[in-house]
Amino acid sequence: FRGSRGRKMVVSYRSRNVVVAALASVVWTCGALVQQAPAVGRVPRRDADGRRRLGQPVYGIDVNVMDYVWDRQDPGVALPEGVTESSDPEAFSITAAQIATLKRDGVVHIKNVLRPEWLEHLRALTSYQVENPHIWASPGVASGLYDYVQRNVWTTNDGFMKFMYHSPVASVLAQLGEAEESVRLTTDLLMVNPNKGFKWHQDNQNGPIAFDDALRWWVTMDDTPRDYGAPVYLRRSHENDSVDEDAVFVSLDDGDLPNYADDLLEFRPKAGDMIVWHARTIHKIDGPKSQDWGDRRRRVLGGTVAVTTPP
Repeated sequence: FRGSRGRKMVVSYRSRNVVVAALASVVWTCGALVQQAPAVGRVPRRDADGRRRLGQPVYGIDVNVMDYVWDRQDPGVALPEGVTESSDPEAFSITAAQIATLKRDGVVHIKNVLRPEWLEHLRALTSYQVENPHIWASPGVASGLYDYVQRNVWTTNDGFMKFMYHSPVASVLAQLGEAEESVRLTTDLLMVNPNKGFKWHQDNQNGPIAFDDALRWWVTMDDTPRDYGAPVYLRRSHENDSVDEDAVFVSLDDGDLPNYADDLLEFRPKAGDMIVWHARTIHKIDGPKSQDWGDRRRRVLGGTVAVTTPP
């Protein structure tokens, strides 16, 4: 699917169905585990008489396997006006300076990627998904790390699939990756309210993708709160040569990471902004000290693309 300047973002229906079939047995196992997991009391999904609450977005951890959907979902949320299912990804202009920043620092903040219509569209998709949780969210929700978290939501929810096809996200990633042919979506992750945050870490790769061929990204649906929730990156840490490719959480005292530990880049993105970073860049995000976002929201869609070039 072509972004600006003729570049493409490739996401196939066939690969989506293969992934769904291949993970079926794993999902059944996860479902069994979740059924035995204790509920964590936040916002209940059921009324006092046990009936399912409908018609309003529900945020909060409530592990009940009977609430989960197992099938493909279609939220029925219309694309923004002027966008059709035959439309190319919406154009968004990336500057040479932004490309240079990503190469130099290992991360770049791109403002105002989503116009208001796209932002409301993505929020509506997210509200639907939280209100109708998919079984693929069960392991992450049971952990309590997020109020809601689901990997590869584009494979199970047609609304998110169309967002990836038609929103400006593809244009941004194709240009930042300087893709001559295409960028390919390898995984995505819908994340709502990181209650415990994530300390310093390197993103692990999903699938046989080399770090140098991958870009990590997320687009936020909410402004960053004043006291917490701001992502922090170690400038140029993608150049480190001590963190193993299989590592996730790291200590800034190990290897050559002390060389980068004092050069912090803290971003306070607003709704509709994107952050894009090299897969080896070390970063963290702190949640609220109470581990409860209360009435605040941090809704993010993120993931990985593989940047491909012709042989």
